[in-house]
Amino acid sequence: MRINVAIAIAEEARDRIYEVAQVCRALGFAHTSTLSDIGILIGSTDVEDLPMLRAIPGVLAVEMERSLRIAAAPGR
Repeated sequence: MRINVAIAIAEEARDRIYEVAQVCRALGFAHTSTLSDIGILIGSTDVEDLPMLRAIPGVLAVEMERSLRIAAAPGR
């Protein structure tokens, strides 16, 4: 199953963010956006690839997108 993720890059690796992104892509990460100012890579990956992405040197965390559902108030 493919999921959307945000990959946080460690402070000490931010000057190598594009190199880290290249390694992530080699492991199946579909990279769609780079927020270089804050060290975040946005894209999607297969759930089974999460442990490999988290093990890449320079990766601080891999967060899965969470869907937010807002229910209508009763009576509306």
